[in-house]
Formats: sequence, structure tokens, C-alpha cells
Amino acid sequence: MIDDFQRYACVFLPNREAMEEHLLVHLKPAYYRILYGLDLENPLLENILTKYREVFELTRRSAAPFERLVGRKLDDNEIGYLAMHFGGWLRRENTKPAVRRQGAIVCVNGISASRMLKSQLENLFSAVDISAVLSLRDYESFHEERVDFIFSTVPLPDSKVPVLLVNPILSDKDKEHLLNQISMVAGRKSRTQANTVQALLDIVHKYAAVKDEAGLAEELNHYLSVGKTWLSEARKPSLSDLLTERMIRVKREAADWRSAIREAAEPLLEDGHIDGAYIDAMISKVEALGPYIVVAPGIAIAHGKPQDGVRRLGISLLRLEQPVAFSEEPRHQVQIILVLAAIDGESHLKALSELTLLLGEKENLTRLKEAKTKEQILQQLQSSH
Repeated sequence: MIDDFQRYACVFLPNREAMEEHLLVHLKPAYYRILYGLDLENPLLENILTKYREVFELTRRSAAPFERLVGRKLDDNEIGYLAMHFGGWLRRENTKPAVRRQGAIVCVNGISASRMLKSQLENLFSAVDISAVLSLRDYESFHEERVDFIFSTVPLPDSKVPVLLVNPILSDKDKEHLLNQISMVAGRKSRTQANTVQALLDIVHKYAAVKDEAGLAEELNHYLSVGKTWLSEARKPSLSDLLTERMIRVKREAADWRSAIREAAEPLLEDGHIDGAYIDAMISKVEALGPYIVVAPGIAIAHGKPQDGVRRLGISLLRLEQPVAFSEEPRHQVQIILVLAAIDGESHLKALSELTLLLGEKENLTRLKEAKTKEQILQQLQSSH
């Protein structure tokens, strides 16, 4: 039995053309095995997972196009066989994958904001696994030795590991700063491997002619932004599916932030997506925690827990001509209030991912706040993704 998959791959894949041919030879029967649910045991799997975990994880992330083709997730045995081919190429090119590092998120902005932040960070860093998403209370009992660094929306002066301060919605400038910080923390001179999409594009260009690089980059961004779950995208409604004209309201002003939240949630209440108790719960959370729902300049996302009174998944939006104050600070002046009613931890993630991409662009934010009618708001939402 050969116990070194890199040595195995190097013997049988002496050049790139041979690698491509050998991959194709494996993928053809693999397609039919997976399609009809026929399992194939990989006798080298345990050795691969022990010695070459980084290559295995990178291969798993890169298998998405093939998984979409067969309509199923590849099991560890199939991923292991593919990793053998890529490992052989890495050895011949004298290339080593980036050491995987563990990170945690501390976010005081609520569960939805935490998930949005996690999605953005996983999209940004290819070699970082987010192993924990914590509230400030959870952090107090968290064992920091489990991670290499912490992404936090608030300072953590007593932390024993590096703390990288972040906003719930990352702008391009924020991302640039984070990439540089991670490079310094990890002791790297280059940030190429930190940029997941660019790294994958570079690999693809070595083996294939790309007809539409912008389209490929968009698809990679979309895939990586939804995290590591395996709920079919076809079953997750998009932002445009949920945020219809019926769910949008345009008003001149609101008496105060509480009234703004109630007005923003009214379409969901009228359509039976939520109970009145859900609105009270959202307001109570802001009263207890402060304006944590203000996630971007002029934008607030109000939400509660499913058990607070959610009946059906939904999103609504209120656009105010005159900003409403969520605190005395200028940065808490809000014109757009979104209300998210989630029924579980999965079904709203596609819409939330699209919303994250929208709010991450300064131009999109400006145009959204300048929109004066429901039609203009819908047009902006549709044109941004």
C-alpha cells in the first residue's frame, strides 16, 4: 500500500497535461458513482487527513463546480482522491499551501450581524477557519488558546491573542486593512493567499482559458460568501424574492427610532410573517444593548429571535427622507431600516449574503438612500447583484 499520496501523484502525473488527463479519467466514473449514490472507499483517506489536511480542505472548497454538476456534496473519500492530484502538482511546483489558522468572532451586534460578518471574513480569507462566533458574554468563558486571533466589533483589552477590530459591514478599505493585518500577524510578506477569489482565479488560469473572468469571480464570491453549509441554493430565497414592492415603505420622517422600527415592520405584520410581539422584542433589544442594529452609515437592520414571534421568513424595508436618530452620535442617524424575520439559521442566508454585498459598496449605499420611490429602491436592489 502506498502511504504517501504526493509520491503516488508525482509518479503518475509527471506533467500538467498528464494531471489534467488523469483528473478527467477520475471525474468521469466519479460523476456516475455520485449520481447513483455508489460509495467508493479511499484507503489513503486517513493518511491524507492526517498529513495533508491543508490540501484536502482547499480541494473541498474548489470542488463546488463539480458538486453543482452532480447535484450532491462530495464525500471525504472522493475529495481525498482529488486532493491526491492537486498534492502531486504542489510537490512538483515546490509549493506549499498556506498554514490554516483558527479565528473567532466576537460581535455585539446580534446573530444576524454576526453571520453577515462571518460570511464576509470567510470570503476574504482562504486559509482562516472561523471556529466560533461569540457574544460578549460567551467570550468571557471562551478558551482563547483555541484560536490564533479574534475578529471583534469591540475592543478586548485583556485578550491573550491578537484582536482585529472590525465593522459589521466591511468596506473595501476595511478589507484592505484586514488583509494587511492578517499578513503581519501570520508573518507573511504577501497577501495573495489571503484573497480567496484571486488565489482561485490564479489557479484556474494555469489550467484553463477563462472566457468571462468577471463572471467567474462573481460566481466564486457568491459561493464563498454563503459559508460552509450544504443547504441547496435553489431552496434559499434571494433578497429580491423576499424584499418585494409590498414589503417596502417610503415615508418623510418618523417620530423616533421606536416608531421607525414599528413602521418598518408593519408590512411583515400585515402579511402574517410576524406577530406584534416580534416588534416589541426588537425594540427591547435596542433599549437593552444600544444602537447595535446600525450596521452601515445610514442603515439599520432590526431583528429578533425566531421564537420572539416569527411565523414566516421575510424582510421589509423603510426608507425615510429625514434621518431618525438611534443615539446622539452622528453615526447613528439612519435613513434605511430593514427588518429581518428569520425562521431558522439557514433559510435566510442567501438573501443576507446578497444584502451584505450590497451594503459593502459605498456607491450602492448612496444610491439606496437617495431613492425616493419603491420602484427606485427595487431597481437599486436588483442592479446591485
